[in-house]
Amino acid sequence: MPSLSPPVVELWSAQADAAVWNAVTRLFVEAFSAPPYDEDPGRLGEIAVWGPELLATPGGTLAVATQDSAILGFGLGRTLSSDAGWQRLLRRCDTAETTSLADAADDVFVIQELATAAAARRRGVAELCLTRLLESRCEAHVVLGVYAQAEPAQRFYARLGYRVLGNVTIDGGQRLDVLTR
Repeated sequence: MPSLSPPVVELWSAQADAAVWNAVTRLFVEAFSAPPYDEDPGRLGEIAVWGPELLATPGGTLAVATQDSAILGFGLGRTLSSDAGWQRLLRRCDTAETTSLADAADDVFVIQELATAAAARRRGVAELCLTRLLESRCEAHVVLGVYAQAEPAQRFYARLGYRVLGNVTIDGGQRLDVLTR
């Protein structure tokens, strides 16, 4: 059996090819329609519409990891100043630190999504995507949201030095923990 080449992470700003979004959409649906998320695949498929729109906003960045042309994972984020929804979410956490971050929106990067293909998990792909996504960012702060029931994701971010700032209840009563590092 031939050995695989190492994963490659390509960074996109402002826009990405349709083929990239097709692959990202398939992976997003695969990752988040499965436990512990169990989200609606039809709704998840809408990333094909809102993902490119998010990428086109100021600070929009997409990191896509591939290996021998197969997508392994991706990370997507943007500057908080481009995201009124996340600004409101931070204020709903109602802590001094989250309010301060919301007030410093130009200096905060929001990791909107991070996903890894099931077959590529526990191989460093998520960390690789996250590293590439953040390495060229100039913002002093990073925030992201993780569902409370997503224990593997919680452990992953804790291992990387992220900590819980607060939490909010969202869609259908789910608790979203807001993390920073």
